Amino acid sequence: MKPYAGFALLAERRWSAILLGLAVVVVSAPFLPWQQFIAELPTISQTASAQSNGDSTFGMPILMAIAVVALALLGVRRALWLATPLLWPGAQPIYKVVSVPAMSPVIAVFWALPVPVAAAIHATLIGVAVEAVLLRIETRRLVPGWLSDGLHAAPWRDGRALDREPARAPLKAQSAPGPG
Repeated sequence: MKPYAGFALLAERRWSAILLGLAVVVVSAPFLPWQQFIAELPTISQTASAQSNGDSTFGMPILMAIAVVALALLGVRRALWLATPLLWPGAQPIYKVVSVPAMSPVIAVFWALPVPVAAAIHATLIGVAVEAVLLRIETRRLVPGWLSDGLHAAPWRDGRALDREPARAPLKAQSAPGPG
């Protein structure tokens, strides 16, 4: 189990998967070559830093605070799904794949920017912040249908989107008017 997948497991309350992952770590840790790892830690750190060309906010307190607030406005479940690319230390662009089930078209537009541009402007954070603001606006004002559709994650396995609260009933399909 990759540690950065833990947020999504928490979002789905997959306690058995989390416990299994932790058990594997505890059982296997004594057998790992820790001396070699510690000896090569400077090289490992340098390589990880060179490969981390994502735009995580980790280590930047003001941006991290903005990210936490924006994620909180999206709700706990969805925030956990989207937290890895925003808050994980040294997050790589590929880490965004973990968030696909919670990604809306609005966020996807920002996250699809080419990596050097995205890292320079923190497009990952901007996408989530823009969505959080637009969702707040949507609760107070009528927004165009195309924009409203772009603010919500696609329905998932159980037919409801991750941005919908579990207690809410899924939207009923509207029947098309028939002839006559």
